[in-house]
Amino acid sequence: SWAQGAAAAALNIYREALGFCQRLMAIKPPNMCWQRDSGVTLGRMGHALFDQGDLTGAHTSYRAALAIFPRLAAADPSHVLWQRDLSVAHRSLADVLRAQGDLNGALKAYQQSLAISQRLATADSTHLGRQRNLSNCYDKVARVQHARGDLLGALDAYKESLRIRQQVAAADPTNLDCQRDLSFSYESLAYVH
Repeated sequence: SWAQGAAAAALNIYREALGFCQRLMAIKPPNMCWQRDSGVTLGRMGHALFDQGDLTGAHTSYRAALAIFPRLAAADPSHVLWQRDLSVAHRSLADVLRAQGDLNGALKAYQQSLAISQRLATADSTHLGRQRNLSNCYDKVARVQHARGDLLGALDAYKESLRIRQQVAAADPTNLDCQRDLSFSYESLAYVH
């Protein structure tokens, strides 16, 4: 189908971009921007593979990205973008682990993403995007806890997600995505109850 052809074409482009990044890093290894570009490309490849149902390939791509982002985040802990990249990489790996049925691994990776998101959200409590990311992390943690049968843990995480989403929705009442998030939080809590 057209969609499969487009996904295959996108993967080829990502592979070419990754090869280019790797050649640049071989010329000048300390360049952190090129390292980040390589990690981002690996993450995008993982997303494309995940969307195609290639969970093993997605897992491999996300793990490769996670070999890059921790070094960048450690090199400059105040660099918000690199911290966010690391959080997204953990969350992406958790998504594929969950799809593969590894709920314990998924929970651990979601919790790593959550810890970074908490630091970023605390550093700027007025940044609605960071607050929304934090609520989404709580939501993902809750889903895995629910799937593992930990209803009390899921309930606590859903409540925290709801609390944040209420604040975000009140701060930007015209943002339909935030309003939808809030609706999902109420539905999730009702489902657990």
